[in-house]
Amino acid sequence: MNGKDHKVVVTALGVCSPLGHSVESFIEHYKTTPLEISSKIDNTLLEEELSTFKKVNQRRMDRVTRIAMLAAASCLRDSRLEINESIVNDVGGIFSTEYGPIASARDFVNSGFELGLNSASPLLFPYTVGNAAPGAITILMGARGFNTTLSGHNPVAYTYDVISSGKAKAILAGGFEELVPEIEESYAKRTILKEGLKKSAPISMLSEGSAMLFIESEAFAKSRNADILFEVCGYGVTSNLQKNEVSLDNFGYLAPDIIAKTMSSALKRSGVSLDQISLIISLSRNDSDQVFSEETAIKSIWNEDVPHIHYIKQTLGETFGSSGSFAAIIGYLIGLDLKDFSDSKKWVMINSYHIGGNCISVIIAL
Repeated sequence: MNGKDHKVVVTALGVCSPLGHSVESFIEHYKTTPLEISSKIDNTLLEEELSTFKKVNQRRMDRVTRIAMLAAASCLRDSRLEINESIVNDVGGIFSTEYGPIASARDFVNSGFELGLNSASPLLFPYTVGNAAPGAITILMGARGFNTTLSGHNPVAYTYDVISSGKAKAILAGGFEELVPEIEESYAKRTILKEGLKKSAPISMLSEGSAMLFIESEAFAKSRNADILFEVCGYGVTSNLQKNEVSLDNFGYLAPDIIAKTMSSALKRSGVSLDQISLIISLSRNDSDQVFSEETAIKSIWNEDVPHIHYIKQTLGETFGSSGSFAAIIGYLIGLDLKDFSDSKKWVMINSYHIGGNCISVIIAL
């Protein structure tokens, strides 16, 4: 596939969350059911629903792979794409996780300490690497195209570049994360360094889950009569890796000028004007000054005519590497509510903040 500037669209979605294992149940519970401080997916229900996919062999899967696989299998089913030899090299996957298989890695190491290195479980070892779950998903897809696993980046934004530049016709993109005791304990102990003093900070709700989007070039989607849900118009990204008391605390705080620069870049690259943005989806955390920083940045761009801002982590919880993908799905679903009042085209901006200091604004149209 050659050429530049292919239009990028989303044709299917998949989720696996404590709020629901289908897009319909997820958004229903998202709007009505607040999470607890720590929310996890029911294991029995997870295994039962995954067993409905005949091609999925979950017998030796670890839990994080099951979480990723359920969302991926649902998304692939709804995409209605049959991958054959003519397109096998044009379809791939882009996935994101921050902690990945931390539970399997811990269990493998512990088995070595308890039983001796020669007796460490060989069944656990394949699941100790970050791309174990993406590997299992790619085998299910039967695709041999562009494939990578990210940390600290938004897979929807990365996929936009890959498809718009003609490097792939279709990509299964998304994030996955499992909440384990080590993560809960780590976040419970975290503090913010502010004005030279350490002080305790309330943590966001911690959660887990997987969110997947099937993203294609518009031409490819239309050629196979796929249902187009929304368009990915473009994105902006700014990185601030310098840790100092002004720009970056240990919760990933970014200064207003960094966020404003990112949003302005997204608008320019997408060819979208200020007055066209109807909704901003925010992944700001309420456990630091990030909300105030983002609001300051938004007001500096829109002045008094600020679009509605929807904060998702207060309801969804902190889902780490899957948060950017969840935000894109929620942006689409909440955006549909706006279309109930008007049939005109709506543009939604999605602001995400990632480990390592990346600030990314994605713009979608529906």
